[in-house]
This record gives sequence, structure tokens and C-alpha cells, in this order.
Amino acid sequence: MDRFQGESPEIHMKPIFKLFIISCLSVYCQITYAQVGFQAEDLRADEPFFQQQLQQYQKWLDFSGFGQILKTQTLDVDSQKVYFYLTFRLSHPDSLIKAWQQLKNDFEAENNLTFEEHLFYRMTHLTETQANQAVLEIYDTYALDQKTHFSLSISGNTQGVKTEFYTLPQPITRGLEESTNQAQLNSPPSWSLLRSVVRPVEVAHADLSKCKRLSTTQVRDFLSKRNVYKQVLDYAEAKYKVKGAKLLIVENGKNLRFEVINLRREVLTDKANPILARVLKYFGYDVNWVRRELLIFTIGFRETPAGIVLQCEIQGKYGSGFYENVKRGGYIEMEPEFTNYLEHYADDFAQEVYVHLTR
Repeated sequence: MDRFQGESPEIHMKPIFKLFIISCLSVYCQITYAQVGFQAEDLRADEPFFQQQLQQYQKWLDFSGFGQILKTQTLDVDSQKVYFYLTFRLSHPDSLIKAWQQLKNDFEAENNLTFEEHLFYRMTHLTETQANQAVLEIYDTYALDQKTHFSLSISGNTQGVKTEFYTLPQPITRGLEESTNQAQLNSPPSWSLLRSVVRPVEVAHADLSKCKRLSTTQVRDFLSKRNVYKQVLDYAEAKYKVKGAKLLIVENGKNLRFEVINLRREVLTDKANPILARVLKYFGYDVNWVRRELLIFTIGFRETPAGIVLQCEIQGKYGSGFYENVKRGGYIEMEPEFTNYLEHYADDFAQEVYVHLTR
């Protein structure tokens, strides 16, 4: 997958044509939504979209470096849940278990999220489902006549991500010599590229003692995870309420996740509009092709000897029409075309959170 480079108008034209089609269908989508709004959602109606997103999930695995070890197998959809099934590119049980542990250890050494959370959050983002509507499962084999040596099920709800993990209690040593090298990654996963729109917020005890004149006990209480998450939510609510947007809490437990929907010109400002919009503006038409934006925030918490570190990840989509009224799949990913705009926005958001916590 190519990353966005530069700001040439040609790069932006493809998503603009998509957005034009979305705009044309917006009225139809809103009418459809009104007709089914009071009916229970049946996810089977969106199975073709989920099939497309399974392919996108594989592209993400390949881009991130995880695809050296993991690959998508298939999916299943029932009325209430979407299931993604993954497997390994390795065949020997010892090799794949060792490779999994290496991926997990390397990722968690540099991130507040667990590796399982990261895989699961990407699935819910691509499928546009809530945590309780998604299940991600990984097996070393799907053959009914073979014994399973690795089994992992990942699901979630508003409190967090749940994992059910199983491997054989005794290692498999037969044939280990000829397969050990398979467990080594050809190159390290590209963390810097994979999580380019993640910004740390470091708050030291000394910052609060100096700015807020708090005692040691008060500093400790203020920097508790529960209070910090509350402070972040309070700030976000105030920031986006005045802009007419809606904040939805997706998860508030180990991690904090929330969505802000129906934003306008928040990340993708006029500078992101293509040449066509600029020409129309020249003739007196105030055209903003980026009609609505959705932002998804994932915040992890970690205590350090000096204080705390928050990791703020922001993902974005854009489209036409109110997000809650648009059919699933009606919005376009900001990445990779507008990655630089999202990065600038993440820089500002992280700084604003720091100021809010320390002022």
C-alpha cells in the first residue's frame, strides 16, 4: 500500500469522484434509514461490504508487517455478529507459536495497547461495527482432520477487549530444526508507518505540582486512569459540542475509545479541497467537497516513574450526509490520501490534551 506523498491535486481526485457518487446517493440512504430505523439491524444485509473489508484487512496486515506471519482465511456473518477468521503462513506448530509471541512482544514493547486489541480495533474500524458485533478468531489450521495447536478468539464490549487463548501445553519438537527459521520476520514490522497518526501525551508529577500546586497525594489521585479518562472526555465534549458534533463513547475501561461524528472541515480544511473546488470558488461558489467527517479516538494509559503517558491514536473518515444516516460503507478512509492532515490534527489534539491536564 502506498503512503500519501505530497499534495498534488491528482492524488485527491479519486476519492473526490467517490464522494460525488456518495453525495448522489445521500438522499436515498437517508430515506432508507428512516424506513428501517426502528428495526433491529441484520448484519447479513451488509455481507458484500464485509467481504470487501476482509480484503482490506489483509492489505493492512501486509502493509504493517504482520502479513509475514498472519493471513485472512474467511469470514462469517449472522444477524448480530461479523466473524473474521485468520490463520498463519507457517505450518509447524512451534514455529507459528514462536512467531506469534515475537509479534506480540515487539508490538507491546512500544505501545500501550495489547497486540490483540490492535488487531481487533482495526477490524471494527474497517467493518464499521461496534465491539459487541465483531469477533476475530485465529487458528493454526481449519482442517477438520487435523489437531488444533493454536486457538485465539477476540471479542469486545464497552468495557474492553476479551481474549480466549489456547495452545498445546507441551511444545511440539518434531521437525523443529527445519522450521525454526520460518519464525523469523524478514524485516521488523513498520511501527512508525503503521501507527503514524499516534501521538504521546506525557504528564509528569512535577508538571502538576508546579502548575496546579497539588500535594503528592492529590497528584496521584489526579493522574489515576479513571480521572485522566474523565478529563479527556470532558475536554472532548466541550471541544466538539460547540461545533455541532456528537461524541459517542465506544469503550471506557482499560482503554478509552470514542467517536466524534458529523464534524465539518475539522481535519480536512479548505486546503484539502481539490482543484475543481478552487475553480468553482473562483466563480463565486463556496464548494466544500469534504461535507462530513468522522473521527475515532483510541487512548491507552501507562504509568511511569515520572508520571503517565497517554497514547492517542486518531483515525478518520469523510463523506456526505449525517454519518448515522449513511449506509455502512458510505464514508471514505482519510488514509492514505490525507494522512498528513490527520497527522497535523493529531499533533494539535495531543498538545491540547496536555494543556488541559496541566493548566
